[in-house]
Amino acid sequence: HHGCLPGTRTAILEALQVWAAGASTTVTLNPVLWLQGVAGAGKSSIAASIAKFFEHAGVLMAYYHFETTRQAELNPSNLFTTIALQLAAQDKSLESKLQKIVESLSSRQQKSKDPTEQLQQILLPLLEDEGKSSHHVVIIIDALDESGGVADRSKMIRPLAELASKLPPGVQILLTTRPESDIENILGASSDELRAQLFMEDLPNYATSNDIRQYVDHMLKGHEFSADQTHKLVEKAQLSFQWASAACRYIVDQDDGNQAVLPYERITHVLNSDTAATSQVVLYKLYASVMDAQFRVSRSQSLEPLKLFLAIFVAARQPLSLNATLELLHIHLSLHYNANLVTKRLARQVGLLSSLITGTKPTAIRTPLLPIHTSFLDFLRDSPTKYQVDVGQAHRLLTESCLSVMFRPDRGLRFNICNLPTSFLPNHSVPNLSGLIQSNIGDALCYACQFWTFHLPGARPDAVKDVTWDGVKELLSSIKFLYWLEVMSLTGMSPLQALLIIPAQVGSDIVLLDFRRGTNGNLAQS
Repeated sequence: HHGCLPGTRTAILEALQVWAAGASTTVTLNPVLWLQGVAGAGKSSIAASIAKFFEHAGVLMAYYHFETTRQAELNPSNLFTTIALQLAAQDKSLESKLQKIVESLSSRQQKSKDPTEQLQQILLPLLEDEGKSSHHVVIIIDALDESGGVADRSKMIRPLAELASKLPPGVQILLTTRPESDIENILGASSDELRAQLFMEDLPNYATSNDIRQYVDHMLKGHEFSADQTHKLVEKAQLSFQWASAACRYIVDQDDGNQAVLPYERITHVLNSDTAATSQVVLYKLYASVMDAQFRVSRSQSLEPLKLFLAIFVAARQPLSLNATLELLHIHLSLHYNANLVTKRLARQVGLLSSLITGTKPTAIRTPLLPIHTSFLDFLRDSPTKYQVDVGQAHRLLTESCLSVMFRPDRGLRFNICNLPTSFLPNHSVPNLSGLIQSNIGDALCYACQFWTFHLPGARPDAVKDVTWDGVKELLSSIKFLYWLEVMSLTGMSPLQALLIIPAQVGSDIVLLDFRRGTNGNLAQS
């Protein structure tokens, strides 16, 4: 994650440095510091900046940044093990200590995904006695609220709250979160002697305003805007760094394919857009205003392909490239449109969103699409505009898209999909396996195979069509199932993890019930 612009956020960064040094008048001296702020307040930039400071200062540090779009790989099930590995990678004695700890665990314990077990059996033993050494350890966990749903978060936050009382001297933890009630209920109940809170809203307004002014001047450098325009832009940001960032990106963006609209016209559009009382509403109105300016369409029907794209962008379990997204959408587009024509138009439309989404350039064939800020995903999910995504419908769309991609007659699941000359070689011995996977399977089919079951629970039952269940039953009861297992094996994915999600949506269907019994029986014997 990018850090703060040099010269900005100096007061809070200095306070965090002093807290870590162990003598602060600004922040209570506690082993855990909890930094809270609304979306767009700049928490992640601050966390990244302080992490870079500790790294350059030679402090033993672990940094873990959660992202809504990367929950498949960044989630509570690997937080504490990742922190342990990061610390061990910086110190030979800790590396040796970690190796001994892991070797002492049973096979089941080594593979455990339970955050509490990982904390108690791996991280705490690793940190034990560090206070008696010369090590100063700082652990930074950023965007805790983006680690998953409330249930998943609680499995991690509860042991985190307990961790504060077990930390040896010389070990400190910085947490950043939005003010979510479930996090507040757990962390807020811990002892004030162990945990300090710092609220972004408590920072002096003049300091934040000056920081935003520096940022705006930096972003608009080289453009002949008047001092009055930049002053109004800073005022309109209402102390939201993310608003300022999104606005500046839109104003100066010349990579979105819409070069007919000049920067001067764009800043005028932003300054004339509506405002509201709260920073979140202001931010959402900016997003809507930017999209309205880019998509001036006469008929609502013209936005439907774009809304299908946005649905996949919001609901995807892991970031997809533009090409992979269009591939997943192809079957739906072909039902109502000239698919090839609409795909080209949709690619151009997505390119217009480069100030809000990265990876939209036509040359970025395999670059994952990522929001500039997670608040843009919140806007698409929660804001009642014409761009709002029905998440339940989005999961249904992705379930159907995944099944369609797997059942394609030409590029779907098939026997010996990578054309391997022999089946007697283990995967790790196959020459250029990654190249074979990319050329024969591809990103869209890889995603479909790994995540089709993950979207079933997310889809509303009334939104799942009979054709979807027919596709599920056909996959599980035909030769395609073996081809699916082959892809999962070649790509190093776990079929059991995917299959165990199905029972939640089984209902009374006899075919799926039989499959559930067979799966559970095989698991019990494995």
